[in-house]
Amino acid sequence: AISNAVTAIVLVVTLTAYQKTGRPIVASTIFTAISLFNQLRFPLLFYPMVIDSIANGKNALRRLSKYLCQEDLTPYVAHLPKTNGEGKITLENGNFLWAKPTRAKNGETISIPSAALCGANLTVNGGEIVGVVGPVGSGKSCLVRSLLGELEPVPRVVVDPAAIEGSMSDVTRVALNGDVAYCAQEAWLTKGTLKDAILFGREFDERRFRNALYDAGLDEDISQGTLSHSTDVGEGGSSLSGGQRARVQLARALYNEDAGVYILDDVLSALDVKVSALVFDRVSKRLKERNAAVIFVTNDVSLPRRCDKVVLMGKMKSNCSKIVDVGTYDDLISRGHDI
Repeated sequence: AISNAVTAIVLVVTLTAYQKTGRPIVASTIFTAISLFNQLRFPLLFYPMVIDSIANGKNALRRLSKYLCQEDLTPYVAHLPKTNGEGKITLENGNFLWAKPTRAKNGETISIPSAALCGANLTVNGGEIVGVVGPVGSGKSCLVRSLLGELEPVPRVVVDPAAIEGSMSDVTRVALNGDVAYCAQEAWLTKGTLKDAILFGREFDERRFRNALYDAGLDEDISQGTLSHSTDVGEGGSSLSGGQRARVQLARALYNEDAGVYILDDVLSALDVKVSALVFDRVSKRLKERNAAVIFVTNDVSLPRRCDKVVLMGKMKSNCSKIVDVGTYDDLISRGHDI
């Protein structure tokens, strides 16, 4: 509004000031002034866009600078091929740190490391569905991040299976046999159609695509007409419901049939009980057929008993997360754990 009105305002102010000088105001002077000031209208329209672009550019540079100035993570995860067509997860002597930013006195931001996961040992073989349970804040997602290579191992050692032979006791070791398919706790989707979000840039295969839709429980949405292959999911999946976003993310992971390791971080939390049970049964059956090693984080009390093993997470007095116990659902109940 200001940019549109400024030309007329400037014209009135200028002519008023010109009249105050005592000079005669004639038609030629007025029309010439109007013509000149109207030429300023077009460039003035760009000023709001320039201000907006400068603000966006400054914000983008700040984010890029913050990201590029972060410390590099120590690569400690050994990605190995499948063994006899089976995936496997191995975590030995898992001691990890993560950095919590704090404000120093001189105004600079520094990172002070703190304990994240202590003394964790876990093995998931091919064809096993291992549920991870525990109270809120007990370290379930921390365990997931340790397997993805997003924490700092202690001691800081680059894992090389050949180099650490015979010294396993004092080295944090994470080995994943097979490609990794990961579903985050909060679903994120690429902008485009439903088909684009599931393929994620990969080559289209009709059989794999239909299997992924079925296993993720999206077949009923498509048959009912609420979704289609050409549905626009929006920026980050904004046009879908929370449950649909979670299932599309799950279908994206299931589309990768070559993966040997599937890490699913509470992907069914946005679904109702009936749909959650249906999707869990389909996903479990499919991944067992693929002999995949599966980590399934959940807060649903009905799902752990359907898993082959259950990992119970908890906190130490030092506020470091730990694996409290591992076993079948019945074993943990018999040991007195309140799952």
